Amino acid sequence: NAPQSRGLSQNGFAGDHAPIGHPLIGTCTQRSDSEQIFENLLSEKSHWILREHRIRGKGVLPGTAYLEMARAALEQFRSESKPVEIREITFVSPLVVNDREARNLRTTITQHEDTFAFEIASKAAGQNGSAPQWVRHASGTMNYLDDAARRTIDVQAIKDRCVERDLATLRRPGAQRNYGPRWQTMKEAYFGADEGFAVFELPEEYAADLESLPWHPALLDFPLSFLSAQYLDQGTYLPFN
Repeated sequence: NAPQSRGLSQNGFAGDHAPIGHPLIGTCTQRSDSEQIFENLLSEKSHWILREHRIRGKGVLPGTAYLEMARAALEQFRSESKPVEIREITFVSPLVVNDREARNLRTTITQHEDTFAFEIASKAAGQNGSAPQWVRHASGTMNYLDDAARRTIDVQAIKDRCVERDLATLRRPGAQRNYGPRWQTMKEAYFGADEGFAVFELPEEYAADLESLPWHPALLDFPLSFLSAQYLDQGTYLPFN
């Protein structure tokens, strides 16, 4: 099959309202018993995630987007009603998309016995001359867990050990970053000696996003990094591993 080249609107559908796949991984372009490849066209015009997650004035795909892409690829490849664990994640290079440009995005998932490896790469779209090279952005492995592997956490006990912080001081974006309305998620924040507890909620007007993005990149972004607001005063950090 030829790669899907139409862009997505904000609701994950093409201009003619026909479903064309997951908002981030797009559609499957190659398939075998042990591997599937998904391709998509990513641009600031077609994807709100690049308009709302800006670094130094450019759209950058957040690290949490790769987690949702891996989950979605596994669901398309072999969906099971078991918890999914992602491990050994490496963020090799950021995916930066300049305004008025687009990148072809490729998500590959490969099965090795009970483990599923994923790799996400991109290349510039519509370049003349020599063919652009694929640039790897993230990779890792996934596997299904038995329900018995789940653990429970005493949330109240953690909260009791922590002290509430003023949200205004935590919501100040870094000088190099700009976040859109979907990133306004923090509702409560508490910090202790070496731990933190926070409550996050996707704004109600974007609840429909969750129908196509169960691991919503904007909702997950600050929960994975909010501790740095308390403990790392010397700068902002992008994930690596």
